[in-house]
Amino acid sequence: MLEKIASLRTLRSLNVLSKSFVSQVNTTTVRTYSSRLVAPTCTRQISCLPKPITFKNVITPSSLQVAKIVGNNLIQKRSMSSHGDHVNIWKLERVVSAAFVPLLPLCLILENPILDGALAILSVIHVHWGLEAIIVDYARPIVVGPIVPKVCMAALYALSAVTLAGLLVLIYNGPGISKAIKQGWAIGKDK
Repeated sequence: MLEKIASLRTLRSLNVLSKSFVSQVNTTTVRTYSSRLVAPTCTRQISCLPKPITFKNVITPSSLQVAKIVGNNLIQKRSMSSHGDHVNIWKLERVVSAAFVPLLPLCLILENPILDGALAILSVIHVHWGLEAIIVDYARPIVVGPIVPKVCMAALYALSAVTLAGLLVLIYNGPGISKAIKQGWAIGKDK
């Protein structure tokens, strides 16, 4: 009876297992040291130790299939992203973020349209990557369905394109980003 209870509780706790554990189902034995398992009270110490539960007794083929599905869905997949190499993208994100340190003061001091253009492009890229990460994290197809993430990504690309176009118009047909920032700071100082 205890083995049946342990096997049922083990099956219930499969939804918290990671993909790496579920993919190693070919192993012959798993030791359960879960605090959820109820051990019988006994006087001999050896009989109270948890016994290994074999996958042959616990997991049937149908429950194994369910465990693989649950395990695969718990692992975040960045399948919506068009980027292939995440390490290089992460490095590029850090380079773009670090480029703001010298670029912002230079734009404010020099008021150059080329520096303003670089600031506009880097700002849009930086915000785009941040919002893309939010969409990938919170608009997962398993949670909201397959259509909502695609709509969110399309809206993000449209928003990024419109933002970049607006900043470039401000640079080349208006005062420029740095001069607009200085004008914003000067509001209320005339009194």
